[in-house]
Amino acid sequence: MAKILVVGGLGPPDEDPILSESRRLFAELIGREIVSRGHVLIGGCRTRLDAVVAEGGKAAALEQKLELSRCIRSWVTRTTKPSHDIGEIQRSQVLDWVQVPRGFSFPEPIQVADVVIVVGGWDGTHYAASWARIANKPLVPVAAFGLAATEIFRDESANFERKYSSRVTEEEFGILNRLLTSAEPEVIRSFAREVVSLAERLVTPTEVFIIMSFAETGLLIDVFNTFKRVCSANGFRAFKVDQHFDARQRIVPSIINSIRRSAFIIADLSEPRPNVYYELGYAQALGKEILTTAQKGTPLPFDVFDIPTHFWDSQHVLEQKLQLDIKVIAERFGRRQLV
Repeated sequence: MAKILVVGGLGPPDEDPILSESRRLFAELIGREIVSRGHVLIGGCRTRLDAVVAEGGKAAALEQKLELSRCIRSWVTRTTKPSHDIGEIQRSQVLDWVQVPRGFSFPEPIQVADVVIVVGGWDGTHYAASWARIANKPLVPVAAFGLAATEIFRDESANFERKYSSRVTEEEFGILNRLLTSAEPEVIRSFAREVVSLAERLVTPTEVFIIMSFAETGLLIDVFNTFKRVCSANGFRAFKVDQHFDARQRIVPSIINSIRRSAFIIADLSEPRPNVYYELGYAQALGKEILTTAQKGTPLPFDVFDIPTHFWDSQHVLEQKLQLDIKVIAERFGRRQLV
């Protein structure tokens, strides 16, 4: 479960009505999607956008019979009239969210948020983005609907490698700048789901890199399918580099990037190959959590023989052993089963 803050503004009254309505509908659906996926919706309770997002979250909470005060939380400055009365609303201890206060306190929505989604907006939205950067909170600026979010997306893209490359690919981050060719509600609803999914991955990565021989033997195919099945049951996606590899890319950087952005690593040592030990060594150097497996009877070299290893003699045994470990990891990440 993540705490997801949505900031921004809906747009001027004289704007193109189709774009304005699309942005409003997206704001409603992003609130609905955040709550329906089990996250806490965080807001500023200051703008019309805050109210629309909260209404969407409320609709999802009522559908799932959730307590509003637990899944929708907002703060408002003492001199600002709340823009809605949904969920838990508190007065901010920070008097002015624009200026840096005495004692340097973050505005509460920024302080508690795990990730910040930006929709539309103007100057105040830029202030919120600056607070998020200072607090080292990931930003998800939805450039598709214009206004301040477009400029913030441009700034974040310029720093993508430093800030986000360990969690998502540049192509995945790039969906925020998608040209939406239709304003149909289902198109916008689907886009809202993608944006929340991206926010989830920036908070807690979902991919699991599999280190194993590239050989396509029947046994190794079964092993990889077991990895995929157990990971999927716990809210993760298992993959090998040869599945994500683009022939135009160099394979070693692809491996390195994949290991860096993974939630954890599974390494099968049943068929020792140079690539297996190269990738395993790099993952260890990064301090990644690694689950090591091997077919029963596999001799391990001296430099890895002391690593705790799940030895298996059937896919049933392998699945049972992995399930115990991955369930613990999933609970730590707060993952839900993927559908």
